[in-house]
Amino acid sequence: MHTYYYDKSIADGYTLKIIREDIETSYKERLSDVYDKLETLVQKKDIRKSEIIEHPSYVNELARYIMTDLKEFRKIQGDDTLGGMVICETSEQARRLYDVFQEEWQKYQPKPIKIKLSDGSYVVGEPEVDYKSKYRPLKAGIILHDTDDKETRKQIVKDFKKNMTVDILFVFNMLLTGFDAPRLKRLYFGRKLKDHNLLQAITRVNRPYLGMRYGFVIDFADIKRNFKETNEAYLQELNRFNDVDEAGESAATDTFTQVIEDKEEILNQMKKVRQTLFNYTYDNAEEFSSEISTEEDKAVLLDLKQALESAKNMANIVRTFGDDEMKEQFAKLEITKLPQLLSEVQRRISIINQKEAFNANEETKTLINEAMMDIEFTFPK
Repeated sequence: MHTYYYDKSIADGYTLKIIREDIETSYKERLSDVYDKLETLVQKKDIRKSEIIEHPSYVNELARYIMTDLKEFRKIQGDDTLGGMVICETSEQARRLYDVFQEEWQKYQPKPIKIKLSDGSYVVGEPEVDYKSKYRPLKAGIILHDTDDKETRKQIVKDFKKNMTVDILFVFNMLLTGFDAPRLKRLYFGRKLKDHNLLQAITRVNRPYLGMRYGFVIDFADIKRNFKETNEAYLQELNRFNDVDEAGESAATDTFTQVIEDKEEILNQMKKVRQTLFNYTYDNAEEFSSEISTEEDKAVLLDLKQALESAKNMANIVRTFGDDEMKEQFAKLEITKLPQLLSEVQRRISIINQKEAFNANEETKTLINEAMMDIEFTFPK
């Protein structure tokens, strides 16, 4: 896709903008700590970097972060169909992360059922796996050129894209281009990509899906760099892909701001959330419902709905861009209950819509009756 047309694609609703999130602070500290300890060993001996990022200590901590993050993301968005993908630094790291997810999956699988027959003998029955159970762990798939055969990989992709029985994919070089799965909304970068490859990878999460406003990217490729430094590296790489020769100097585009949501827009949305949502008892769903139950102004409710939608998207990024007061207010917000609050607001809007429709219908009836009173009907024999 030529970047000159990317902004038009967003405006037309064919693609979504991307929000970059930093890793949650406590996990980033633990990952950095593990990395530092392993790096110390590297300095003493002739050890490759791959031996750090493939080490069980690092892989296990990273896997726990991804598991927690994707589950939390689904709760915040109120949608368990949302999927994730991890672009790993090496194929071996992909295998080891996948193995950790598989171990967790197997740990929670239902045990076979023993059924006693009338003659006293037993038969073993296989329990059904409920893929939609909210208690189950995440089901992972791995796509590497030297893992499984082509048909197996094809089935894994189908299970992710169509059947939705795979929640997250681990990849290295495959599926970075041409992979179109609208439910993929959480992309984890485990390695650095440059210009065209970076743009292609990021745009795996920009397909419209069930009212989602954004796709989300989380970068742990360089855990030691801060968020601002990484953002600047993204800006440099993405803007190298501008095709000035084709579009001309006057039409040159800023690919970074086209693809990734602008910081100022994020801050504006946060301010609107603070101005609107925090006037209500947002940390108690019952009180919140009671407060909006008497609101008759639909415009007020629509503003509140928009604030809740923004809060869903900005809840994690507040820790990067928010001021101290905003961080404190968001800390009190039970972000996993945002879908419930949204549902309450939508229910109230629906009630007002029904009243408006009923009143409009009554007005129409009154107008018809008044008009009919002035008409005299005669029926000749």
